[in-house]
Amino acid sequence: MPSPVGEHIVQTANVADRRRRFPAYLRTLETLTTAWTERRQVWLRYENPRTGEATERTFDPYFIEPSPYGYACYAIGHDHLRGKIRQFMVERIAAIRLLGTHYEVREDFDPYAYLANAWGVMGGEEVKTVKLRFSERVTYRIRESDWPGMTGVTDEPDGGCVMTLRVSHTLEMVPWIRGWGPDCEVIDPADLREQIAEDMKRAAEVYRGNKQG
Repeated sequence: MPSPVGEHIVQTANVADRRRRFPAYLRTLETLTTAWTERRQVWLRYENPRTGEATERTFDPYFIEPSPYGYACYAIGHDHLRGKIRQFMVERIAAIRLLGTHYEVREDFDPYAYLANAWGVMGGEEVKTVKLRFSERVTYRIRESDWPGMTGVTDEPDGGCVMTLRVSHTLEMVPWIRGWGPDCEVIDPADLREQIAEDMKRAAEVYRGNKQG
């Protein structure tokens, strides 16, 4: 490699080598990768950190996809507990075991079609239309990028813009929308608008409380 590029790669490797290790996560990912390549089923126990609930199931890993949002990794495949295609965050798999039974990928499953309308990794057949209004201050940034699921951007009289998207799920969009603060307003769907409005209200209360304290 040319000297500047080679030096950068070496420095990057050195930095990565000093980072905290996650042996349990690596073992889980290794088991999933083996199961995926060998078409073998796995037993796993999955934990919901919000509710504390843990569920066990047999799982056929069809695809492993890193998420560009949240620095997480997801396994997508057939969940025998629910009887449908689902995605599981690898970091939330508390226990996993490689089984001796094999599986066949469903003929109607195409990972790229499944993720076609995903904002991140949450795909599926159901698609929602999302409309977001951006202020003049950030319109240039919206027009700079080809956002996932974007179908169009229209100008507003005040210099802002409205972006229309078609996505499978809005859950992964929430932190991104919140990150724009008052420069982004959800127009549709109504439930997403209400959620963001409530989040912004609670954030304002936190900052008012800190200021008063």
